[in-house]
Amino acid sequence: MCGSHTKCPHDVYPATIARAPGVSESLGLAASILAIEGALSQVGLMGTTVELPLFPFVSGERSYFGSFWGNRADLQEVLALASEGKLKHNVVTTKFDDINDSLEALGRGDIVGRAVVMFD
Repeated sequence: MCGSHTKCPHDVYPATIARAPGVSESLGLAASILAIEGALSQVGLMGTTVELPLFPFVSGERSYFGSFWGNRADLQEVLALASEGKLKHNVVTTKFDDINDSLEALGRGDIVGRAVVMFD
């Protein structure tokens, strides 16, 4: 049995974490629980800098990447399409306790669209 202050080889850490902007402290948390060879994805922009612990990322062959697209005109066009009912979307909600099952379903391709965690 592993001690509570050490990382246990029997522990399971997420291979992929997708993070939306919001609370900057969540980036540190995401980085700290990311599996070896895992990927941390930033969706959208928040601020002008990102601080990540260098050694854990390099030694664990972890990846950090992000995505950002569009401008105000693109947003206006998307909102116009949405208001005309021309965009179709699929949002699947999950409880925090069921997040691992949802991540597995996303990985298998069983969820098409967006999975959103709902907190009580």
